[in-house]
Amino acid sequence: MKRRVGHSLALAGALLAGSEVTIAFAQEEDRGGTTLTFGLASTVNISDNFNLEVDAPGTSTILDNEFTFGLLSETRTERLSFDLGAVLRFADIPGAGSDISVDDPSAAFAYSRDWANSRLSLSADYNQADLDFLDPFELVDDFDDIDLVTDTGTRKTSAARLTFETGLNDPFGVELDLQHDDVDYVDTTDPELFDNRTDEASLTGKFRFSPVLEGRVTAALENYTADDAIDTDRTSTRLSFGATYEVSPVLTVDAELGTEKIDEDSLGTSDRGTFGAVEVTQTLANGTAGLLLERTFGIEGGRTSLSVSRDMELPGGTLGFSLGATRGELGSTELLAGLDYSRALPRGTVTAELDRSVVSNDAGNDVLTTRAALGLDLNLAPLSTVSFGLDYAETEDAGAGTTSRSDRTGLRAEYSHELTPDWDLTTGYEHTRLFTEGTGTATSNTVFLTLERVFTLRP
Repeated sequence: MKRRVGHSLALAGALLAGSEVTIAFAQEEDRGGTTLTFGLASTVNISDNFNLEVDAPGTSTILDNEFTFGLLSETRTERLSFDLGAVLRFADIPGAGSDISVDDPSAAFAYSRDWANSRLSLSADYNQADLDFLDPFELVDDFDDIDLVTDTGTRKTSAARLTFETGLNDPFGVELDLQHDDVDYVDTTDPELFDNRTDEASLTGKFRFSPVLEGRVTAALENYTADDAIDTDRTSTRLSFGATYEVSPVLTVDAELGTEKIDEDSLGTSDRGTFGAVEVTQTLANGTAGLLLERTFGIEGGRTSLSVSRDMELPGGTLGFSLGATRGELGSTELLAGLDYSRALPRGTVTAELDRSVVSNDAGNDVLTTRAALGLDLNLAPLSTVSFGLDYAETEDAGAGTTSRSDRTGLRAEYSHELTPDWDLTTGYEHTRLFTEGTGTATSNTVFLTLERVFTLRP
């Protein structure tokens, strides 16, 4: 399980936050019933170096027909969702020839039920992705060095989770959380891509001492196995104590202290350390300010981080930023930073986002990740928009020196037009640059055209 250090701001934060709020309000206004959603998107891509090879082999032509289906059923106490997706793909790639296939099948299920004093949540999902077609800029969470690896083959991921809470309105409550994640690679060649599995279980007791003071005790167990060079079999056990205290209506303090033991069964080693955090949040007239002191523990030892943050409402937009530093037992002191800015223009929107943080990847190595994005959307007419985007991602070592530096840059310009209330047409150009230490630099230029439709039914 990847662990991120620092005050992270998701690269899609501004846009996703706005869409989530809109969806939430819509559900509150019209909660209940069943909704069916059908989607169809046909995209043709022509690229001069689709696989981002240092020596470009020639022009590739790809036609993707993506089909999606979603079911959402809601009542006052229950919510059920089910989603399916697949791509019918025609690809003509130099060195690989021409091929027609059904790729990227996916399925996701989620169910939740509320009772008077308890809550149950279940979820499961499966995704099979062709590595040639994965875009790291589309990732929101858990980004690390593996996501910038270019390889052929298939990645299969599956996950399941169960969460049960009881005593929601009592002085004492309990929360049980069970989770399983599985990643399998087929026909890959890069040694950094290996099958791995993670199983986690945690039990938390919550003590509501007063309306302003809540305590908690958490016991957790995690087992990670991998088909890597040493057949890793790692078990982590954690015990922590925490509390949240509302000092005043505008000042909240949250603190946690715990101990963790990591047993590397494949190596016959065992290590123990402490972790904890203190977070102070102050509510201001136009937003919040925060201070976070955090200590984590992992394969590469302990790591201490300190950051300050500020979120504020601006005339016509929002601004959130953070700044801090982190240092581990291995490596040097690194700068942490975050930015999430959005502003409405007379005829569009401008956004800027940044996330620089340290994450412990599945191999247990500390990786410094930097992600940045700039976006500009302009309304040319009631039915037409033009968008420009600049994305950057970088990974480098932040600990034992086992991670090579890589960075990827993407520049995108596109034009969208609403043909009918149901059909949209999008065309554009994208330039991509990838640098990998020890391999070199690869670039590609792509033009694309997309015709898509999404419609809903209420049986």
